[in-house]
Amino acid sequence: MRFAMKPRLRRIAAGLLATIAAAGSLVVSSAAPASADTYTSWRYLFNYATKHCLATDFSTSVYTFTGCDGPQRWRQQKLDAYPGTFMLQNEATGRCLKQQDFYRVISGSCDGSKVEFRWEASSEYSWVWSANTYGLLVTDFTHKVSLYNSATAPTNQGWFWKGTAGPPTSASASPAMRLVL
Repeated sequence: MRFAMKPRLRRIAAGLLATIAAAGSLVVSSAAPASADTYTSWRYLFNYATKHCLATDFSTSVYTFTGCDGPQRWRQQKLDAYPGTFMLQNEATGRCLKQQDFYRVISGSCDGSKVEFRWEASSEYSWVWSANTYGLLVTDFTHKVSLYNSATAPTNQGWFWKGTAGPPTSASASPAMRLVL
């Protein structure tokens, strides 16, 4: 007999089973040496459509700003326990990007064991999406950052790493997915 589930519940159930399996393998393989997560350097995360950079504050708000300077840099933390995923940590607050619900993005205390903190990036278009619901990270000219959940993704919502302040140049901006280790 086949059990019918809605796609969202199926994804949640699959994530839960994967988490249980990962936890079980940690208990079984506790004698093996632990591998350390890896980090990239601090850089500005720049949106291709708006030319604004990702930012957050201590109130958990996530937004974009035009300056692309100061301590609003981010780094990726590759999560060895969850291959292909990473957390995005802000230098100014020490907080990580978190999916709050189906559309909202906030920052919170970093916890890679929670799927809401895990992100993935494409190798072709520099899109960044939630590993939880696969909502695409997007922004607009009002500086709002949110998740776009639709079968057809906007083609202009690429994110790029900028190593320096000021307008991006071909030397200072590179697709975000190239820094996923």
